[in-house]
Amino acid sequence: MGGLYFHFFHNLNGPEIWVGFTYRGVIRAFFEINIGACLYPLVQKIKDLDFTKFGVICITFIEILGFAISVLAAHFIDKFYGYILLLMLISSVTLAFSEKTLDFKYLNNKFVYFLEKISIPIYFIHIPVRDYIKTFNLSYYVNIPLILVCSIIAGIIMYLVVDYLRKRDFYIPQIKKIFIKVS
Repeated sequence: MGGLYFHFFHNLNGPEIWVGFTYRGVIRAFFEINIGACLYPLVQKIKDLDFTKFGVICITFIEILGFAISVLAAHFIDKFYGYILLLMLISSVTLAFSEKTLDFKYLNNKFVYFLEKISIPIYFIHIPVRDYIKTFNLSYYVNIPLILVCSIIAGIIMYLVVDYLRKRDFYIPQIKKIFIKVS
């Protein structure tokens, strides 16, 4: 999605554009969450299907092709075709979550689970990191890799701190008493 925003608005601030009553990113997030909620039953239906080997190969090909085209073509399209890319991306994500594709077996490992665990911290920290790095007025080709690397490092640190506190049962006892009945 970052590639689409950069292409359409010539910067990565697309989600921060004010549209009169809210920011564009809030609208996009609302629709993305609703699309995900609407696709959940479809993913469950696909999980229940028993594909042949040829069918598994076909849906794997469709999934990978959708991801590849969405990523590679994002910089070269206009706004109308951006929605087509978004539909392709939605289709690929739906197939990926169905757990029926060939790549699911290869991506079902500890490294990918670690990436899953750090994805939310990276998502939460990337905007402050981006805003801080932008204060140095570096070129685009220095900014983007620096933002990426710093966001990943900060996300991993954030995950490790939260995981450490969670494992140590770090909480305020009075708050626990409010929500949890002690027998």
